[in-house]
Amino acid sequence: MTFAQLHDGFYRNPKVQAAGSVAAWMWAASIGYASEGLTDGFIPLAALASLCPDLDTKPRLKVAARLVEVGLWEVADGGFGAHRGDLAEGELCGGPQEPLLDGFVLDDRVSLEH
Repeated sequence: MTFAQLHDGFYRNPKVQAAGSVAAWMWAASIGYASEGLTDGFIPLAALASLCPDLDTKPRLKVAARLVEVGLWEVADGGFGAHRGDLAEGELCGGPQEPLLDGFVLDDRVSLEH
């Protein structure tokens, strides 16, 4: 059995606040998914349904796009990379984020259009 840890003040982080409550839940669930599956932070596109099962596909993809936009996720081949950075220092990740293209196409590695 694995365990994932979140700083007790993660909900106050500016990126988490900017993401909104549904996206913040998807991000927290993605940390558990990655820990349980030992994926080193990788979240495959197919896993989104299990992270936020109450949403249909299109709203779920909008939430994923929001996580990329605020810097909690980054685009990776076939899915996303979840940032687990040091919340105690008030920072979840660093470096440039990839721009959102045409709403749902994040880049040539992951197309969210159906």
